[in-house]
Amino acid sequence: MVKEFTHLNFEEYITVKHGYMMCPEPHEKYRIMTDLHRRARNVINFAWNIEKKSEAEFSEGYFRAALCEFFAIEDYLETSYPERYKGVWFNEHRDSDPILHMLHLLRNYNIHISSSEMSTKQMLVTTEFLQPAKKHFNITVNYVSNLTIDGFSKVRAARCYTQSLERMITVFEEQQHTFGLGVLLIECVLQNLLKLDSLLDAPDFRPL
Repeated sequence: MVKEFTHLNFEEYITVKHGYMMCPEPHEKYRIMTDLHRRARNVINFAWNIEKKSEAEFSEGYFRAALCEFFAIEDYLETSYPERYKGVWFNEHRDSDPILHMLHLLRNYNIHISSSEMSTKQMLVTTEFLQPAKKHFNITVNYVSNLTIDGFSKVRAARCYTQSLERMITVFEEQQHTFGLGVLLIECVLQNLLKLDSLLDAPDFRPL
């Protein structure tokens, strides 16, 4: 019997507040965890390249790569660090963020079922640091265009979200349309890294 997940919090989740003119980097403090820092950088760069490719098939490929590398970070923590690190990056039974759960479903969908379809749209954005004459300009962003309950029906894990999947799709749609799919993925990495701060500050922390 499949147990429904009822712990998702639709009031607090990762949100996109701004875009980026240049590809961001993880904070320097995470360099002490060398391999994890490299993996986080990989996800960010894969996500950044989603928006840089004009052909949908390449954007879809970078999306798959970003999803795989994102969740590989949890696998790496489980196998390379002490037991208390297990589930810190993502644990479907403890994490309440519906955006992360959607990414997990999308990872399973893209690896085992089919490919997420990419579409593009134009957005008018505003910068805060350029000259006034250059303050407003258009950008092209990608978004996943085939997010449907029926599409996820073939994903085994989706059976845990029968009561919440529609809301999960809604909040994911809102965030990916704020500044594009790539920026949403980047925010997921940067904000998820904050979970490691308490471990970095532990007196018995030993970097690998």
